[in-house]
Amino acid sequence: GTEDELKKTEMLVTNLNWLKYDASFKEMDALVKIRYKDLGMSGKIELVDNKVKVVFYHEVKGVAPGQSAVFYDEDDVIGGGIIQRY
Repeated sequence: GTEDELKKTEMLVTNLNWLKYDASFKEMDALVKIRYKDLGMSGKIELVDNKVKVVFYHEVKGVAPGQSAVFYDEDDVIGGGIIQRY
């Protein structure tokens, strides 16, 4: 594929593990990292049927199913899971 095909604006995350909050929120803004040394990208995380739908505010390159996604509130880890699809 082309480099443009690597750019995504949303993804679905499962196998969730919550650290800062429980799973009672509906949606919130968060910094989302999709790899270990990633600087992260701002987006909205929305809890839907024990899954998190992430909608990034800007295109993100390299979203890959099977990789970890971690959600941050400033320096605090909110939680994370495994990317299922984009």
